[in-house]
Amino acid sequence: MDESFFDRMQSGDSSTAMLAITSLPDLMVQDEDGDNALHLCAKYGYIECIIHLLSQEVPINTVNLVGQSALHFAILGHQPLAVNLLIQQGANPTIVDKHGDTPLELAKKDVTLSDDIVEALMHYTEEFGEQKSEETIQTLRTQSSDLRDRVRGPRSKRVSFIIHEEVPPILWEG
Repeated sequence: MDESFFDRMQSGDSSTAMLAITSLPDLMVQDEDGDNALHLCAKYGYIECIIHLLSQEVPINTVNLVGQSALHFAILGHQPLAVNLLIQQGANPTIVDKHGDTPLELAKKDVTLSDDIVEALMHYTEEFGEQKSEETIQTLRTQSSDLRDRVRGPRSKRVSFIIHEEVPPILWEG
């Protein structure tokens, strides 16, 4: 990303930011800090731009070199609308940056964010954790079942193996 892109993103004008984004040859490109267009849009609260980027399948949970996602940036930029939008679109609230902060921890430190946003983020973080736990349990069950089937083999082979083990060795010698 070149300097003119950053200048347009920092203009404070959503239309200018959208022009900057649509001029990018690759929407997923990151700068030297690992920030991408979604990070910057979240930081400056460009809601239309966030919607556009997500509709173009820009990954919502990409992190920069400090381990911060767009959700971190929305909180650091004091952008409650962007926080709400990112949460609604599935941003991961459990990503821990290199400073050891999740988006929720950053929100708790930010006195300018309303209590409603912090509470919503707390609730979403709990739900997200429960959902991921359930997905993990289901994945482990599936993997366990698959592994059990591979170890045991098809039922017919297993039965014949058991029968052959029970036959005295002398009968096998012919």
